[in-house]
Amino acid sequence: AVAAATEPNAADDGAAGLTGEAARGKTLGDFIDAHASSGKKHFGLVRVVSNDSVESAAKKLFDLHAGAALVISDHDDLLGIITVSDIVKRVTGAGKGAGRDVTVAEIMTGHPDSMTADELVVDALSR
Repeated sequence: AVAAATEPNAADDGAAGLTGEAARGKTLGDFIDAHASSGKKHFGLVRVVSNDSVESAAKKLFDLHAGAALVISDHDDLLGIITVSDIVKRVTGAGKGAGRDVTVAEIMTGHPDSMTADELVVDALSR
């Protein structure tokens, strides 16, 4: 889930060049640290709470130019992921208007695969 929600720009070497051979032996934490040291103020991890309205989540994604957000509980537990595609297909396309009366929990993809900061980046590819 973390990899899906970060959506780094493939043409961006500021993301530490952790692709291909350079990723071997690197952890997700290494990737995060390298990106942070590149001077970028936004890493791309967008978070919304499961009981937020889809409308507010969509506005946050739009404002931050992101395609996905991690869905967390009130206690900061990872519950799922929501994407722009989820919003279009499960809310707008389903005739549920702007999503004011639909919660993120109702349309999110629950129980995403995830990894901790100390796991190797290449291990994510084998999941």
